[in-house]
Amino acid sequence: MNLKQLGILIALVIVIGGASLMLNKHEKSSWTGGGADVGKKLMGDDFPMNNVAHIEIQHGSNALNLVKQEDLWRVRERGNYPANFSQIRETLKKLHDLKVVQVEEIGPSQLARMELARAQGSNSAVVVQFNDSAEKPISTLLLGKKHMRKAAQPSQP
Repeated sequence: MNLKQLGILIALVIVIGGASLMLNKHEKSSWTGGGADVGKKLMGDDFPMNNVAHIEIQHGSNALNLVKQEDLWRVRERGNYPANFSQIRETLKKLHDLKVVQVEEIGPSQLARMELARAQGSNSAVVVQFNDSAEKPISTLLLGKKHMRKAAQPSQP
């Protein structure tokens, strides 16, 4: 190999390396941006989880009411049967600490497709409303379509 071939080879390595670095940086910026709300708490910094006294979960015509009566959580639809306080507490703690990781901008026409519409029917959202002891709404959470990742490898039998 002579000096001219070595110079061409070094120049090619520099050009290809620079191009791959630019492509890698462009790919990273496309999935790390996400919007201004990324990293913020989903329920807000001031979500008063200790003031929640009534949780209403509704999907279509089905409803579930968890009510705090005399310092005990109860299921209203089951004749005030005692609810599991530890599960309610853990859920409220997780919701308080939940952060936004991705923001999807969609229009009103796409709400039904993402199962975020407040209407009755199969494409309606699961509405979770948090009320205080005076039945004033604290916060409302809409839960839409489940998004599950596909496995990289097929599962073994």
